Amino acid sequence: MRFGLFAKSLVVMVVLAIVPVLFFAYRAVTVSEQSIETSVLELNTKLAEKLAIQIDSYFIFTDRQMVFLFASLQKNLTWEDKSELLRTSMAVDADIKEISFLTEAGREILRFPDASAGAVPANRAEEPGFKQYLATRKRTLWLKADPPGVEIFYPLQNNLAGRVQLSLEKLADNIASESVGGTGFAVLIGKSGEPLYYAKDRLDEAVTKEMPQWPLVQSALKAPGVVSETIAGKDLIGAAQSLGTIGGAILILQARSEAYASVAAMKQSSLIALIIVAVGAVLGAAFLAKRLTKPLLELSKAAQAIAQGQFDTQVKINTRDELRDLADTFNQMTMQLKTYAEMQVDKLVVAQQKTDAILFSIADGILMTDAEDAVQLVNRRARELLGVAQDAEINGKPVPEAIPASKLREAVSKGVGGGKGFVDVDLSTPTTRKFMRLTQQPVFSSRTKEILGLVTGLHDATVEKELDRMKDDFMRNITADIRTPLITASQRTQSLMRGADGPLTDNQKRSLSILSQALTMQMLSISNAYDIATIDSGKLPVKLAPARISDIASRAAAMLQPLAAEKSLAVAVDGVGAEPPIPIDANMIEKVLTNLIVNAIKYTAAGGVRVGFADAGAALQITVADSGVGIPANYLQKVFHKFERVPDVPGAGVGLGLAVAKSFVEAHRGKIWAESQPQKGSRFIFTIPKNLSTDAKGEVTSR
Repeated sequence: MRFGLFAKSLVVMVVLAIVPVLFFAYRAVTVSEQSIETSVLELNTKLAEKLAIQIDSYFIFTDRQMVFLFASLQKNLTWEDKSELLRTSMAVDADIKEISFLTEAGREILRFPDASAGAVPANRAEEPGFKQYLATRKRTLWLKADPPGVEIFYPLQNNLAGRVQLSLEKLADNIASESVGGTGFAVLIGKSGEPLYYAKDRLDEAVTKEMPQWPLVQSALKAPGVVSETIAGKDLIGAAQSLGTIGGAILILQARSEAYASVAAMKQSSLIALIIVAVGAVLGAAFLAKRLTKPLLELSKAAQAIAQGQFDTQVKINTRDELRDLADTFNQMTMQLKTYAEMQVDKLVVAQQKTDAILFSIADGILMTDAEDAVQLVNRRARELLGVAQDAEINGKPVPEAIPASKLREAVSKGVGGGKGFVDVDLSTPTTRKFMRLTQQPVFSSRTKEILGLVTGLHDATVEKELDRMKDDFMRNITADIRTPLITASQRTQSLMRGADGPLTDNQKRSLSILSQALTMQMLSISNAYDIATIDSGKLPVKLAPARISDIASRAAAMLQPLAAEKSLAVAVDGVGAEPPIPIDANMIEKVLTNLIVNAIKYTAAGGVRVGFADAGAALQITVADSGVGIPANYLQKVFHKFERVPDVPGAGVGLGLAVAKSFVEAHRGKIWAESQPQKGSRFIFTIPKNLSTDAKGEVTSR
């Protein structure tokens, strides 16, 4: 006959004598009171943690989105692609109100959505957020309370800064609407402890002023984590969670009188209930302990064995009650767990075999490392390229320990930089040419988006590099072959114009002048093509020697004066010989000035071209100004790219002159840029450091 555990307990409780347990009841009530108070604080703590996670997640997602956006905008994309990328980003995230680009001086050079026509670009030099960014030159967030918003500044190339303005109205409304019970509410405090976002009717002005001095607030601001406590001198309890992404913290406040209102009622009801229950429970425990302890201990030991992976563990309990049913169920569970574990092992083995087969078949090398730079995965091809034996056990070892020293290992450790997404490693020998292209991509957790490691791809790029070399050699050779007869023809034309073969008529002089100008322009175009091929090949020697740039500008202006005279223009050079000589490559600087002056003549119908000089401290600043058609704002950067021209402008060339000028200026460690307004002329400005020198490797350096 089955006699259940419930029946046994009931009989024992009725039969045995009733012994008062007032002491235990008192302890139970005390513990309950402490538990309620702890639970209230824990509830506020959990809510603070939840809100902090939501806020941090919002800013982390937005930050990654903006980092990706600015990285994409700095790539070689067309203006239409960049505009579409900006529009898409703002359409996807309605909180993004404005994206702009700022110079180092805080001047806004581009804003999206576009500013109204004729509007003066904003200057944010005196704004506190931009000042804080300049102090660190790192990503900077500046929160605003009214209206709720944030400005985020990102460092970009060429000393530019990206500025993103986000509306935090939704975030502020969510915080203001958060409530706990009847009086609890949430407050977002800034880095200095000042309350920013909260329900305005919950706090009076006096409380907001003294809030930064609360120990709860100070604790949350000084160290990451969550804290909770009763606020001294106030009918308030609170919990605070620091915010790692924006500084400050999220604060949950609740009236203490409301939070602990149930404690008094709990005392009375708990005492009554505990006294009633304790009468039977304490007396029955003496009889049941012996029968229950042994089976429960056996189940506990078996559960520990299961937790350690011993799925064949079985429990034997012979009691005729629910404990035996529990043991039988436990044994069935262990059998199912054992079967399931064996199935999962088989699946993992099959998946591993498939992965190994795929990695073995890939022609490129694959190497995966974790966040500590330890090898986690390497395929056959990567072992060959890195010089690692196929049977060598390198998983879990750091890269310097797992891979033999070589140029390739050095490149893997150094990583991919420069914004190209890859780096080519020259492994050539005196008899063979070999290049290895190395690419790297981070590995993210699908759940937390945390970076888990890095995947490195190794691709043999010898063929691609050889094709590039052949193309560059072809361009240099063909331009050199074309340039020689052009020079001869130009010299012969000049000789005829000087009367070498006898007097010339006016028409003949006119024809020869036109021919000479055409030959000059053709030689300049061929020279630019030759220079571009030389630049692309990486063979751009800079031969420094003292010279005055104003003298060079004067020669270039004199050479191009006939071209300007055809359009009734004058080319003027200010301050010739006024500045001291500085070390430069005179041929390169002459080509820079020639290209800039030719461009100015091309696009100027009336007025003239002027070359000016200014002392910029450690550098000399040169300006070529014209009164021509000007350049649209969205093309001020593009015109320095190869083959880039302003559309619908008559007389435009192939778009190489400004690209050559930019490369030659940068070879002198200088900078070049353009300033212009449509129909009001253009100014091309470049700087050359005064103290250039060449190091032992032949590289140009500026002291």
